[in-house]
Amino acid sequence: MKGRRMGLDDGQSETSVMQQRQVVICIDDDPPVLSAIRRLLRHEPYEVITTLEPSEVIRQVESREVNLIIADQRMPSMLGTALLKTVRQRSPRTICVILTGHADLSDIAGAMNDGAVDRLIRKPWDDDRFRKMIRDLLERRATAGLPDEEADRFREPVERVVKRLDCANRKSSEILQQISETLD
Repeated sequence: MKGRRMGLDDGQSETSVMQQRQVVICIDDDPPVLSAIRRLLRHEPYEVITTLEPSEVIRQVESREVNLIIADQRMPSMLGTALLKTVRQRSPRTICVILTGHADLSDIAGAMNDGAVDRLIRKPWDDDRFRKMIRDLLERRATAGLPDEEADRFREPVERVVKRLDCANRKSSEILQQISETLD
């Protein structure tokens, strides 16, 4: 099973939907878990892609903007934390959520400390909390920081102000040094 898309309404082109919707990818080696997540998010304004294959996640991340990935920790081909570390290197702004039903969280804690994993969801989950966490993470991402073009527009004026402040700070230090020498 490659990837499965859901969420296109009649009469809408995939291109227009992709421009409007945030992209959420879910990967798990258990198809019923993917079906449950798909049902859980079906009324949310996201394009949800589910897959069994880590390579499909990487392909999606390399070919488009992916806003959030939910990855199962224990999959036969690789650990979810290893997949999310790869995702983080290729797409630093993608939110990475790990899904686990196991009690041993040492691998996950290490990945969280390294910045590869943003949140943890335990199986079984509470549906309302799950939806709220995903919604909150995506809203925070959407409002965090300016788009690159806007950031670039402000970078030069801010750098000029910082240089002026550095210069004024040096002059103040020189004046204070002279006053200190005069008083001695």
